[in-house]
Amino acid sequence: MAAKRPPGRPSTFKPEYIEQVERLAMLGFTNKELAEYFGLASDDSALDTWTKRHPEFASALKRGRVEADCKVAAALFKRATGFNYTEEQAVGGKGGADVVTVERYQIPDVGAICFWLKNRHRNAWRDKPPEEAVDGGAMERALRALAERLPD
Repeated sequence: MAAKRPPGRPSTFKPEYIEQVERLAMLGFTNKELAEYFGLASDDSALDTWTKRHPEFASALKRGRVEADCKVAAALFKRATGFNYTEEQAVGGKGGADVVTVERYQIPDVGAICFWLKNRHRNAWRDKPPEEAVDGGAMERALRALAERLPD
């Protein structure tokens, strides 16, 4: 249930914005872009007010952002670890082409691997070790642990 509004200008909030904000959040809209979409001041204060006064709006916004982040994280993980996929390919000669389904393997992407490791294991994988208390064995331990998890 929405909280009571203090006297003053009426809210421009509409219940249909709940579904809209979830979809827009899944598309990666920032708070500024959301405010612009809903015709609010772009300083985020009006959007913040809506999220405080309408818990269902705040929940929809959060759900949309979490779903988008999960999809991106899954795609990044897939790129970092490699994956199988199928594609259709035309084969044949002058008499006409046949379409066959071919199984392919996408090798792991080095950029995705680096991004993942630098963000998940900062101390072991950062480009420049911190000046304070460098643990020289951290990288070696991380590599050993990773190698133990890889299939033969």
